[in-house]
Amino acid sequence: MISSEKQVKSVVTFLSWFYLLSGIVLALLLIANFLLSNNFLTASFIGLLVPFSLFIGLKYRKPWLVPLIILVSSITLLSLVFTLVHNATFIVAKLVGMVLSLFELYFFTKKEVRNYFGTKGIFFFSR
Repeated sequence: MISSEKQVKSVVTFLSWFYLLSGIVLALLLIANFLLSNNFLTASFIGLLVPFSLFIGLKYRKPWLVPLIILVSSITLLSLVFTLVHNATFIVAKLVGMVLSLFELYFFTKKEVRNYFGTKGIFFFSR
C-alpha cells in the first residue's frame, strides 16, 4: 500500500496537522474547563503533551516518534475496545478512534516509514 517516500511524506503531513489541531482543541477545552469551573486538572494538562509531542516528532522526523506512536496507538486501541458505549455519537467516535489507531499501528510498522524516520530494528528503542 505505502511504497514511495512521497506517499509516506503525505501521510506524515496529514498526521502532523491532525495532532496539531487535536492539541489545540484539547488546550481550548482545558482553558474553558478552568474558566467555567475554576478547576485545573493536572491529568488533562499532561494529556496535552501527547498530541504536541507527536506533532513535533512528525514535523522534525524524530526517530523516537515511531516507538512512541506505536505505544500510544496500542494503548488507545485497547482502551477503546474495553470502553462502554453510551450513545450513538460515542459509537462513531469509538469506531473512528479504533480505525485511526489500527492505521497508525499498520503505517508505523512498515519498513519504509521506519527508514523515513531513521529508526532501525524491530524493537521499540533500537536505533
